[in-house]
Amino acid sequence: MSNYKSAEKIRVLHVITRLERGGAPAVLLEVLQRCDNGQFEHHIATGYAPEPEKDMIAFARGIIQLLKDNSLALQMAECGYQRLKACFDIRETVSKTEHLYKELLEK
Repeated sequence: MSNYKSAEKIRVLHVITRLERGGAPAVLLEVLQRCDNGQFEHHIATGYAPEPEKDMIAFARGIIQLLKDNSLALQMAECGYQRLKACFDIRETVSKTEHLYKELLEK
């Protein structure tokens, strides 16, 4: 880990094509909780493309719009972060996984 400290925060855009339990959103929440928020300014872009592999051009246009409209980007980032906190708690995920493993071992 670097000891470099910038006078200005480093802006980081996290892009998740859709919010689902576990996976990328859970990892992102963990990253946000552990990151040095004094050094980084996090922004989250999410989408609900029904088939993200086939509609990435529209998704990319939305990202470009967010990059041009800082106030909209900040508003969406805050909404995304609040949803991550509400829906993708790592403790809950671990607890559910442990419960599943215990059930499977009992069979």
